[in-house]
Amino acid sequence: MGTEILQNAAYLNPSTGQWESGDFNRPIVGEHIATTLDLQGIGAQQLVRVNARLESTRAKLEQFQQNPLDPTPIRSLTKEEYSGELLYATVLTYFASIDSLGQLLAQTVGAVTVRMPSFGNFGTGARPLYFFGTPRSVSFPSVQMDVDRIFGADVAVDGNPASLISFRKALGGQYSAQEHAIPESLFTNQNDPNRLEAISAVKALAIAAGQGQRIYTLSQANAAIHEQVLSQLAIDALARRKLQTRWP
Repeated sequence: MGTEILQNAAYLNPSTGQWESGDFNRPIVGEHIATTLDLQGIGAQQLVRVNARLESTRAKLEQFQQNPLDPTPIRSLTKEEYSGELLYATVLTYFASIDSLGQLLAQTVGAVTVRMPSFGNFGTGARPLYFFGTPRSVSFPSVQMDVDRIFGADVAVDGNPASLISFRKALGGQYSAQEHAIPESLFTNQNDPNRLEAISAVKALAIAAGQGQRIYTLSQANAAIHEQVLSQLAIDALARRKLQTRWP
């Protein structure tokens, strides 16, 4: 427990015969992670079924709380029922949310979108403490979402590329925003002024902009200044390599 490993998820595209994967992940042994597949949209019955299982687990836990001396109601509970279902429900709700938002945004800008096979994870975040390179203890201070692959087939009704670009920009922002909005709605008390907050890429950018920090946009158009910009950023080596790989 506490050791970092390298993991990659992929699915086989039968039309091309190729494996299509997301980014490499670095989970830590001991983390509890739920993976959800969104193949062609999340059906309402999927949400109904997972909610029924959560309600059943809650009823057992409440029964045990009323009589802690009798463990019978929770004796049969597994970790999948106790925590796995909640983790799974969170990432399932994420995909249901972005699918619904995608359909609404498509109608607004005059586009058609179809969800293609996608997948993502939600789980506990482990924090190991090392002693001479060996994990000595592990704590679990957070939960975290990692959506490895989101893919859709999008077409502008009028064939105008500008409509398609507008749709994808708006939806891309929601892909990121829902990564903090869904966990916040499920794991925090919205009426508590001191509640914990989740963070996502778009939320981090908004906070940075509100603080007056400089935000860089790297693209092929400004490739000549990439190395200069990256050399000035106080980021770790892994993040720098990712940017260099994406924008050589």
